[in-house]
Amino acid sequence: MKNLIRTVCLFLLVAFIQAGNVSAGDKMIEVKITNLSAKVVLTPPIVAASKGQITVFQLTETASVALEMLAEGGSTAELAMMFEEHNASIAEATEAIPPGQTLTLYVYGNRYARISLASMILPTNDGFVALNSKRIRPYGTTTTFLSAYDAGTELND
Repeated sequence: MKNLIRTVCLFLLVAFIQAGNVSAGDKMIEVKITNLSAKVVLTPPIVAASKGQITVFQLTETASVALEMLAEGGSTAELAMMFEEHNASIAEATEAIPPGQTLTLYVYGNRYARISLASMILPTNDGFVALNSKRIRPYGTTTTFLSAYDAGTELND
């Protein structure tokens, strides 16, 4: 992964919903992803809630195969397998997020849950946004702004 390509105004809002327990201590977590950019579209994102650290990307490191598949073609299949290996609760969107729009997904976790997510940026050949295991507040709302990155897996035009 080469470098930060630019900051995309992407707004992530995470809130616990007080219903939908899956197992003892787990609650439904509402994850709202808002594309605040003027021109870029986000491919259907994947979101995971985990108890431990999951690294989707690491600055200055070569992109993993899972990240390359997402950044070049929008495929979340490899990331889903990685999240499953960490016993994460996973939600995958079926629609893209155009500029100015919000998408809501639901995952399950306890009050120590960490949220990870990823989406390809269009129109780019290997741009993406991602979040690595952000610890969320046990009650209320957590807001995070994400940056855009270049996976470095293809030459830029």
